[in-house]
Amino acid sequence: MSNDIKTGDIVRFAVIIESCDENTKFVVIDDYGPNCNRCKVQLICDLPIPPTYVYFKEDLIMIDRDVKL
Repeated sequence: MSNDIKTGDIVRFAVIIESCDENTKFVVIDDYGPNCNRCKVQLICDLPIPPTYVYFKEDLIMIDRDVKL
């Protein structure tokens, strides 16, 4: 895998398709290991239960690392 995304990283979309995605940030809650090309992320927002998604690591870029959950 060329993408170095790990659990705890703050990520965003690598390619912004819609203007609302520009400020969308996620925390990686499971990187599924180095041999998997997907990761599970949680939207950083003020909702009582933040939504989670599974994205390809190649579609995300890291913003920050080692965030305490």
